[in-house]
Amino acid sequence: MCCFLSVFAWADDGRTTISLNGEWDFDQTELAFPPRKYTRKIPVPGLVHLARPKISQYEKFFKKPDGVELVEQFNFLERDYTPMYNWYKRKVFIDEKFKDEQLFLTIKKSQYVTRVFVNGHEVGASMECYTPMDFNITSAVKYGSDNEILIQVGDRAWLPSEAAGGTDKEKVHYLPGIWDDVFITATGKMRVDKVLFLPSLAKGLVTVKTLVRSLYPPQMLYGDKMKDSCKIEFCVKEKTTGRIVGKKMIEGEAKRDNRTYFETSISLDNPKAWTPDSPFLYEGEVSVYDQDELVDRYSVNFGMRDFSRKGKFFTLNGDKFYLRGSNITLQRFFEDPDCQALAWDREWVKKLMVDLPKSIDWNAMRICVGIVPDFWYDLCDEYGIVLQNEWLYWQNHGWDEQVRKEYTNWVWSDGNHPSIVIWDAINENWDSYIGNTLIPELKELDPTRIWDAGYMTSDQMEVVVVGYGVQKKSVMTAAISRVTSDDLEKLTPTRVEDVLRGKVSGVSIMQNSGQPGAESRVRIRGTGTINDSNPLYIVDGMPLEGGVDYLNPQDIQSIEVLKDAASAAIYGSRAANGVILVTTKSGKKGKAVVNYDFSIGWQNPWRKMSVLNATEYETIMNEAYVNAGMDPIYDDPSKAGVGTNWQNEIYNENAPIMNHQASISGGGDKGSYFLSFGYLDQEGIVGGKDKSDYKRYSLRFNNTYNVFENKTNKFFRSFKVGTNLGYTRIISKGISENDNFSGPLASAVMTPPNESVYLENPSAEDLAYYEKNYPGYVKDDEGRIYNVIENQEIVNPVAMMQTLNNNKDWDKFVGSVWGELEVFENLTFKTSLSTDMAFWGERNWFPVSYLCYMVKNEKSRVEQTMNRGMKLLWENTLSYKRSIDKHNFAVLLGTSMERYDSKKVKGTALNLRAEDDHKAWIDFTNSASPGDQHSEGGATEHRMASVFGRLNYNYDERYMLELTLRRDGSSNFGRNNQYAYFPSVSAGWTLTNEPFMENKPGWFDFLKVRGSWGQNGNEKIGSFGYTTTMTGGNNYSFGASSNGVIHSGTKPTSLANPDLRWETSEQLDFGFDSRFFNNSLSFSFDWFKKDTKDMLMERPIPLYVGSGSPLSNVGTLTNQGIELEVGYKLSVDKVNLSFLANASYVKNEIKNLGNQTGYIDKESLPTLGTVSRNENGYPIGYFFGYKAIGVFQTQEEIDSYISPATGKPIQPNAAPGDTKFEDLNGDGVISDDNEDRTMIGKPNPDWMVGLTVAADWNGFDLSAFFQGSFGADVFDALRRYELAAVNYTSDALERWTGPGTSNSMPRIVLGDTPKNFRPSTLLVHDASFLRLRNLQVGYTLPAQLTRKAYIQRLRFYASFDNLLTITGYKGMDPEIGSTMGIDKGVYPQARVYTFGLNLTF
Repeated sequence: MCCFLSVFAWADDGRTTISLNGEWDFDQTELAFPPRKYTRKIPVPGLVHLARPKISQYEKFFKKPDGVELVEQFNFLERDYTPMYNWYKRKVFIDEKFKDEQLFLTIKKSQYVTRVFVNGHEVGASMECYTPMDFNITSAVKYGSDNEILIQVGDRAWLPSEAAGGTDKEKVHYLPGIWDDVFITATGKMRVDKVLFLPSLAKGLVTVKTLVRSLYPPQMLYGDKMKDSCKIEFCVKEKTTGRIVGKKMIEGEAKRDNRTYFETSISLDNPKAWTPDSPFLYEGEVSVYDQDELVDRYSVNFGMRDFSRKGKFFTLNGDKFYLRGSNITLQRFFEDPDCQALAWDREWVKKLMVDLPKSIDWNAMRICVGIVPDFWYDLCDEYGIVLQNEWLYWQNHGWDEQVRKEYTNWVWSDGNHPSIVIWDAINENWDSYIGNTLIPELKELDPTRIWDAGYMTSDQMEVVVVGYGVQKKSVMTAAISRVTSDDLEKLTPTRVEDVLRGKVSGVSIMQNSGQPGAESRVRIRGTGTINDSNPLYIVDGMPLEGGVDYLNPQDIQSIEVLKDAASAAIYGSRAANGVILVTTKSGKKGKAVVNYDFSIGWQNPWRKMSVLNATEYETIMNEAYVNAGMDPIYDDPSKAGVGTNWQNEIYNENAPIMNHQASISGGGDKGSYFLSFGYLDQEGIVGGKDKSDYKRYSLRFNNTYNVFENKTNKFFRSFKVGTNLGYTRIISKGISENDNFSGPLASAVMTPPNESVYLENPSAEDLAYYEKNYPGYVKDDEGRIYNVIENQEIVNPVAMMQTLNNNKDWDKFVGSVWGELEVFENLTFKTSLSTDMAFWGERNWFPVSYLCYMVKNEKSRVEQTMNRGMKLLWENTLSYKRSIDKHNFAVLLGTSMERYDSKKVKGTALNLRAEDDHKAWIDFTNSASPGDQHSEGGATEHRMASVFGRLNYNYDERYMLELTLRRDGSSNFGRNNQYAYFPSVSAGWTLTNEPFMENKPGWFDFLKVRGSWGQNGNEKIGSFGYTTTMTGGNNYSFGASSNGVIHSGTKPTSLANPDLRWETSEQLDFGFDSRFFNNSLSFSFDWFKKDTKDMLMERPIPLYVGSGSPLSNVGTLTNQGIELEVGYKLSVDKVNLSFLANASYVKNEIKNLGNQTGYIDKESLPTLGTVSRNENGYPIGYFFGYKAIGVFQTQEEIDSYISPATGKPIQPNAAPGDTKFEDLNGDGVISDDNEDRTMIGKPNPDWMVGLTVAADWNGFDLSAFFQGSFGADVFDALRRYELAAVNYTSDALERWTGPGTSNSMPRIVLGDTPKNFRPSTLLVHDASFLRLRNLQVGYTLPAQLTRKAYIQRLRFYASFDNLLTITGYKGMDPEIGSTMGIDKGVYPQARVYTFGLNLTF
């Protein structure tokens, strides 16, 4: 059965419109295919409940359960309603005269996803629901005959997972169908696509904005036209008389196959105002001329009126205006089974929207929960009803591009109606994209209206996780920085620290190593103590032991960094170094969402060190021998050639890294769930899979369950329970690093390049020699013999790698079970029981090997270590919130009880039965004698008991105050100081909420100043530091002389100190937060001063005491600095840009070490002595050495370097080419003690910066993340200058070879007997760097394409890590966190090329 209808057409000099309103054929299907026959009729416009015969399921849809009086009490999610595909069909005759025209089918509004077919050909699909949709049907039309039009609506399967649900429950089951007019328009190849007439009554001006669409084909070949000339005429007429009151013609160029934006303004003489009492209308007309031929003319009605807000009042045309009216909720109107087609009955709508309001002296209505047909607005324009127009669209699903498209179309399509004075972005809207990005953009499109504050700015909307709760950012008074899952979307981190690197001001994260799985050194607001300076990590409320490498970054919802004392004081004794709160993902209400992310990448060293080749090496070694007074050792270095590049030999080129992540989440009224699985497999770039490798398996399950909820109860209003469970297994292999004695990386740089990797073509004599002199010489897996290089500790690094067999495994389970009871309104009790169980071990085995005479194993050996630790935590909180007028209070009280126990056992055995990684275990050895086996073990325990409280107050979000107090008791301290209090106070003042700021400039949006003071503690000192423990192995002889018997003895490890107490960090912070230009620009500033007092140190005692030094609280240290964060978002056409930058400056100084000398030597190296120390008045861990002030060029210069104190040469034994050192103490001698040493550098940077730039356009996205560090230094301890035959870096080519050749690099002398390379500024280098940490390019396939395969989102991307590094340091990497800036062969970071996809069902 088909429907043949006559159509109504009218022409407007350039545009012909054919109406398709009327009766259509209709039916439904369960699958996305048209029905074979149509059994119903339906009016257009009209929703599916108007189909005749009726559809039975809508009888159930309208019927409410027995006993339900109010809509709010009805659970709409439980309606007996099955979503269907709805098909509208009719035929229309298209005349031959339109054959040269461009035909578009327009559907003004339809719900949900719309697909259009003409004569069996799909001409397009649209996600829009409540704004006009245009479909170009030109190529599908049959001219001079009937054409079948088929429209499918109501396809929820295409929508995002939460789209149908929105924020109101009933939106899940809104009735689908065609809401508004359907028609065909015929124009030329240029047409008016959209137009806005925006009035300014005060200026007598109307601004016209229009989009002209060119349908000429795009450029195909070089030289084809890209644009076409056109003329556009704008005309303004009085609606009632047709009198022209303004006219303007402009010329321009229209982009082919595109939309071109044009804007102009027209002055009107004495314009008549539109008011509710006198709703005068104008007609605005836009005509397009192509080659002087009129090809389209489009007209709209508008009115001249100015509407604005001044302070707390609205003004209309300059006069104070009061809105009097009510809501119209159209969608809920359709819940009435008697509504029928009244929404499209003009007379009924006029009574509802005009006659009734005016009869009771109302002048305004708010259209909400449903976009009305256009003629509703026309009636309000004509009769003078002011409207607040709410958008009806789903929120909170991150489908930003579609939201942007719909909102923009909404303004274009409804923006000419003078009755609409307020755009309403939904009062329930919590979408940061809409509030912070989209609304400012739309304000530029239409500046004549105001936006309802239903949308929120980032601070108003954003909820920040704080200790034991959450807090609105707008009332936050502490220094807290946040990174969310949205920030992580364009990153591919493998560890939690990578998430924060360069993203947060005040947080310094230095890579300890590039080895897979290696942790980073994290410091919040500087290094807070000479002891343990690591921050406290809390995951889902659980303080962690042993780091956070178990956590899969893809499971993270947000990370909050509590930087100042006020925010961290709630954690008391463990928060001195800052707190990092990690919240993992949870399910959301709606249908199940399945995510799968996959990536595969290839890793290479970002840079290799430049070292000498064989010819250069032999040349310089000859020179070194000559400078030492010996004969050259190589006859002809030129014959050596390039030789062996040892770095190439140990590096694993294109090491793969693969990541799989899968999750499913969802929820309903009774609860939610999130289940994820992750797998990471990363090979190291040094040694390959068998030597450096990391695998992580992670599993997470988070859920909540609403046991009951009844808000009408006075007591026990709701109760919910939940779990947060995470399990991780890690298996890894690793190599020794940052080790210039036996590390393969250092050896690869220092091993002579004229040596070969293998014993090449060995003769019988060679083999016999190796068997005799090198017992246990090393072979590779193919039986090739590695070359033995006799050079003290520096050995063949490839052979060394063959002997390294390090295996680690780790199982960790972190989980919590919690319950939350709303005792009565606003009073909530929560209890949680959490555990952190870890089982980790390590197995190293060493084969019989001979690498050189100092590095060899005569017996094979295996070492096994097993550890286990378990923490139990029980916490209870009681929270209460109350608002009295503009006074808002929140109180938190809590208790915490914690116990931690760990055990360790280690065993060693000699003589493996087989040198095989699968068999190298202690029980597979032939340990014949007692000395062949060794075992040890131990246990630790820790207990804590705490009470805490917090009071928050704010007045109208204008004045804020927070008070926090925690009392901690710890088993790490004696009874004299077992408990301590940690208080804090913070306050804030939002100036922009003050009445005197009502007339602030329009570009100035927000300003809040804040300050805080507080104290935190550091109890990370180990167990029993306050008392005396005993140690064994103190053997003694009992008896006379040689007849004495050796007895095993024990003694106290150190003297007791029962007064030992916490390290205390006292911090002062002042800052402000500000936003400008419609919240598109944000700027935050913090100044802080953090004083560490009672720092724990060993106090020196006389040697005759015969015991170790006791721990005492004697040290003080200060960190002071500033933090800056700047953000900017900009949208230009369809391009969205964002910039986020942060910078931190920290000055660190030790005030007092509490000892007589005022210093403590920190790091010492063989032959170099002390190279770093802690000292009063200096930064922590500064480099300690001589000041090199040049190179002696001649003997005359040596002789003239005279000491004023002695009148003699300061370096009389120097020779030309030796390093010139400064005599700091003025005694006339460069002594080997510490008198001529001073601070020559420091390992910590002054400035840390981060910059993230992101852009997206039409599905393409680009992000770039830069990280920088400035002011830190590196001490280059990589080369062992005391060794004779070791290679040099290419800097040696710049050595001194004669007067004037170099004033920085001295001559090379065998064994460095002149001590030119003693610890000095010559070995300290600027470690500043700027690194392009990540560059990512992605493309998301159009939803219209992917949703046909039931795929919500499919994105492909390419990611590049460490693509560019700008640094003056020539070592392996400027980031050296593990040894405080001392480079002894650090494992370099990798440059990674990754390709991946993000898939959502």
